[in-house]
Amino acid sequence: MCIRLDFRDRHSAISHRDDPGVKLTPKRGAKFTLAIRRRSLGLWSLWRLHREIRPLVARCQLGLGKLHRRTGKQQQAHEHLATAATMFREMGLTYWLENAEADYKML
Repeated sequence: MCIRLDFRDRHSAISHRDDPGVKLTPKRGAKFTLAIRRRSLGLWSLWRLHREIRPLVARCQLGLGKLHRRTGKQQQAHEHLATAATMFREMGLTYWLENAEADYKML
């Protein structure tokens, strides 16, 4: 709902900017600025959340891989450990990558 409202505010400020019958008042300009700020903060928060959650997801994959390896489910262990290793490699987390690769070699 907030994003839709932001888009409407920004759209109304843009669409009426060149219309001679509608003046871009300071209030409309402030709404436009606020919409841009809210939108950029929303994207920043989403990016930051992604950066914080991704290592957690990779560690969960590693944990599941270890669990499946210990319980004898080799195929599932292989999938989870490979996923964890790929994620750690992409993020440059070498400690966890070595951990995942060591467990992968135990299969």
